[in-house]
Amino acid sequence: MILHVEDDDATAGLVLTALGSDGDGPMVIRVADAETASRFLCNQPPFADVPTPDMVLLDLNLPGKNGFDLLAETRNQLHLKAVCFVVFSTSSQDEDRQQSLARGANAFLTKPVSLDDFFATVRSACELMTGNAPS
Repeated sequence: MILHVEDDDATAGLVLTALGSDGDGPMVIRVADAETASRFLCNQPPFADVPTPDMVLLDLNLPGKNGFDLLAETRNQLHLKAVCFVVFSTSSQDEDRQQSLARGANAFLTKPVSLDDFFATVRSACELMTGNAPS
């Protein structure tokens, strides 16, 4: 299962399309801000009974708390050690990449402009997940 943290509806729709919105791809749960993502990852209400995701696909520029803050807050929690955190951002700045990796991201991917490249990049992000195939 993938937790997609993205505030832009169009981007979220493209990610679902890239991963097979026909039901063949991994299950994707989307939240639109880092606060909600934090509650989800920490099993706080209303997410007390949700499973831990295999991967978090994380935008950096979010309303309120940003992706860097979410990484810093959640990455060191023991129950999230095996979760693959992939930053998926419009930023191509090396500083953002370095800061993301320093805060515990497994990978930093820049959102491509081309639709075909966007789909390929999202699919390649799924290959970064550790352990078994996504559920």
